[in-house]
Amino acid sequence: MIKLFVEDQALPIANETKRFFANGQYILIANIENQLYAVDDMCTHEDASLSLGALKELTISCPLHGSRFCLKSGVALDEPAELALNVYKIAKTNRGINVTSYEKPDR
Repeated sequence: MIKLFVEDQALPIANETKRFFANGQYILIANIENQLYAVDDMCTHEDASLSLGALKELTISCPLHGSRFCLKSGVALDEPAELALNVYKIAKTNRGINVTSYEKPDR
C-alpha cells in the first residue's frame, strides 16, 4: 500500500508533472488545469520514467516508445504498452495532499 504526503509547495504547477518516492516506488503526480492525478511513474512496457514524457490533456506519454496512458484510469492507450498503470487516491488536506490506496485497474 502506498502512503505519501506532499506539501502544497512541492506539488506540480498547472499542466506539469512531478515524481515522488514512497514505499519503494515512484509515483507521478500530474496537475491538469489544477486537478491532480496520481499514477505509477514507470511505464508498464519498459522501465522508463513517465515524468520525462509529454503531458497532453489527460494523458502522459512514455519517453522511450511513445505509449500514452490515461491519467484518470491508468489505461494504456497505445502500443507497445498493454498493461494499465496503478491509479492512486488523492485527498486534500490543509497543508497538501495525501496519496494512498492504489486501485487496481482492469488489465
